[in-house]
Amino acid sequence: SQQRRLQRVLRDMPLGDRRPSDLFNEMKRAAGSALSESILHDLWVNRLPPYAQAAIIATNVPIVDKLKIADSIVETMQMREVRIHEVSASNHTTDNDLRTEIAELKQRFDRVTSSEKTRASYMV
Repeated sequence: SQQRRLQRVLRDMPLGDRRPSDLFNEMKRAAGSALSESILHDLWVNRLPPYAQAAIIATNVPIVDKLKIADSIVETMQMREVRIHEVSASNHTTDNDLRTEIAELKQRFDRVTSSEKTRASYMV
């Protein structure tokens, strides 16, 4: 029914993994003519991540352009988060690798100094 679709738009439509423009279009389809574009816009903006909300609110362009801007912002930030996660993961691995390598070098050093002490005692 129209009331259920409206409730879905008002409460049950998070951004999730969708592009912001896809969310807006789905909200618009579900709401039908029950909500004005202005109200739909406000509901949509509130579902965007805070970094995208600020940019969208600050722009004074038609909704079509706001959808493109929001898609671009969210995509850029998601790619950045993936890169940050990859760098963090590789740094973690690098830290572990360095610890292992340091331990191995310490063992080698101990063996070399032990061998030198043994040789020195034979020379005396």
